[in-house]
Amino acid sequence: MEKQLKLIIRKAKAGDEVGVAEIFRIGLLRKKFLYSGTDKTKTKKEINKMRKDYSQKDKFIFVAVDNLKNKIIGCCSFEFRKKGRVRQNGEMGWMIHPDYQGKGIGT
Repeated sequence: MEKQLKLIIRKAKAGDEVGVAEIFRIGLLRKKFLYSGTDKTKTKKEINKMRKDYSQKDKFIFVAVDNLKNKIIGCCSFEFRKKGRVRQNGEMGWMIHPDYQGKGIGT
């Protein structure tokens, strides 16, 4: 019998970028992330930028972790404009590891 998923959601921290980049890689490989805006995996430069972003306290980046496997299974981020005419606008994005899709995690 499979154990029930124990999911926790927490603020992303330095080190999480490796797990998030792996989710992205697997999603592209399995053709699950069709609307990602790219068909390329994350470069080392992009992963280093993610690490820097995850270290900043003013960023709204969260990860979902399968606590039984201690594995990052999803990521969600929010970004708000800080100034200018469109400061009321923002962006939101999320992704779930393909093995965990269809289980109500991203809904």
